[in-house]
Amino acid sequence: MKKIFNKTKGIIKGAPIAVLISAAIHGLLLLAAVGFVVFTIIDKPQQQFVPVQKIDRPKMKLKKLRVKVKQNSKPKSSTQRIISKTTKAMPDIQLPEMSGVGGGLGESIGGFDLMDDMKNMSMMGLTKSIGNDLEGTFIDFSRLRSGTVNSRFPPNSFNEEAIYKVCREYVAEDWNVAVFSKFYQASTKLYATQFMVPTVSSRIGPAHFGVSDKFRSQDWAILYKGKIGRPEGGRFRFWGVGDCVFIIRVNGEWVFDGSWGPERQAFLDYEREDPSVNRKHSLGSHVARVGSWFTLEPGEPTDMELLISEGRGGDFLMMLLVQEEGVDYPENEHGAPILPMFKMTAVPNHLIDEIEYLTVPDRMDIAGGPIFGAY
Repeated sequence: MKKIFNKTKGIIKGAPIAVLISAAIHGLLLLAAVGFVVFTIIDKPQQQFVPVQKIDRPKMKLKKLRVKVKQNSKPKSSTQRIISKTTKAMPDIQLPEMSGVGGGLGESIGGFDLMDDMKNMSMMGLTKSIGNDLEGTFIDFSRLRSGTVNSRFPPNSFNEEAIYKVCREYVAEDWNVAVFSKFYQASTKLYATQFMVPTVSSRIGPAHFGVSDKFRSQDWAILYKGKIGRPEGGRFRFWGVGDCVFIIRVNGEWVFDGSWGPERQAFLDYEREDPSVNRKHSLGSHVARVGSWFTLEPGEPTDMELLISEGRGGDFLMMLLVQEEGVDYPENEHGAPILPMFKMTAVPNHLIDEIEYLTVPDRMDIAGGPIFGAY
């Protein structure tokens, strides 16, 4: 019993060396495993950003746009720039109410759309007033105010003498428009800024006033009324011709009679023509008549009335030029002055081309000269 006790006691007191070594190795392995896991979690490497490398792109060379500009060595005489006389002070100008213009900025920006209407201007005028123009009323002598046929103007006959009689009455009554009240008047009005209609068909009158389907190309008249003006003022006289009655009054004074026709001499006694120049210079296929001088005060609107009529039918014309006192004008090969066309606003290019096509060269200056706009 004693031996057995002693053997057991030795084992409990101290373990064998192999067991101790194994336990130590396992403890170290455990510590190593725990340390590996901890350091793996803690020492996780941070993500690094690598900058993008610059890429060389080929550059394109831009070319300048080149536009060829055609230069005219010599401009047309009809489109030359006109330099007007300068004044020391501009007068105060009041714009009138324009008929046919919208009531405010909400309607086509007020009156600014009027510039587009200039493209529609005919030799007889516009259907809308631009302020600087004369209002034209079409009168048909062959019908009464009610529209019935006028027995005093029988169809298919020459009624010039009857027309002259009405015009004499008109002048004798101090240019009273009531004389025409018994005749038919078209509802359409035309607003003219110049009075230059070279020889054309007499149907031009009824056609432009919208009554060509109802009336003949003869026995009609157009009465124009309005105001003209000139900022610088001055003295002027008219040159021109009309078929068959063409008379003008300025500021209540009869200043021009350019009527033409076989019975013209028996029309009216206009004794204010200059015999040194009257009927001595050709204008189109006719000779120009010259009126008397009249004065326009600087910046002051002045009344102007113009009556033109057509009796026989067939051809019609009205041609009106203006001469300013003290101004030297170039002359054509016949020694006649090349005078400017009377105008109340700048003439649109399409109208210049149309008039040039219908007239003899070097008889007038269509685009140049003074402008007689009252406003």
